[in-house]
Amino acid sequence: KEKVKPVLVINKIDWVFYGLELDAEVVYQKFQAIIDKINSLIEIYDPKSFEENKIDPRKGNVVFGSGKDNWGFSLLDFAKIYS
Repeated sequence: KEKVKPVLVINKIDWVFYGLELDAEVVYQKFQAIIDKINSLIEIYDPKSFEENKIDPRKGNVVFGSGKDNWGFSLLDFAKIYS
């Protein structure tokens, strides 16, 4: 009703790499599964504007972070820093 654009924050990234010690491909698959689940909910509850509200890291509406360590970034932020 208010046309608020969704943003997904995936927290505890530090734990995924240091606590669980997961392989990068496994982490990628887990993140992709989370994003797919959120997108399916968006499509169910707002099918008319699904494409504009779709969660996609390339659009900058997914943030990865660590609340404990006080940092976060989107892929767009990471690309700027990396370049």
